[in-house]
Amino acid sequence: LFSKEQLQCFLVTTICVLEPILPLGTVVELKKEYFPELAGPDVMRLQIVITHRFLHTEDGKHYFPYAGIVYPVGTLLGEKYIQFTAPLIKRVTHLGYSNRHERALVLEMKKELVQEKRMAHFGFAPEAVTADYYRKLSGVM
Repeated sequence: LFSKEQLQCFLVTTICVLEPILPLGTVVELKKEYFPELAGPDVMRLQIVITHRFLHTEDGKHYFPYAGIVYPVGTLLGEKYIQFTAPLIKRVTHLGYSNRHERALVLEMKKELVQEKRMAHFGFAPEAVTADYYRKLSGVM
């Protein structure tokens, strides 16, 4: 039998490995309620172009599947990109280019991060870790 921790680890690993990853260049609409500093009352839709994937957190235990820049504005005056996970995506507006090389890279990244380094995507980080991350983030923006 599995312990609760072993079962949790198994499920998180399975989800992270099987979760589809959107290609670079994909434009997504994020759920505005999770990004109040970016999506003020005048913003109708918060659209992001995916420009980065698999970015590690400082603790080395988690990664963000996606990061990108605001569409159509891009980056202004050294702003950083927005890191996010799939549950924060409201809808995919435009799907980026993907071929067998890109899909192979995604599989290799998952193998390295999830299987070898035992990392999970940020959506599975403990509440204390996410609270600390967002506190630091709000101080930067």
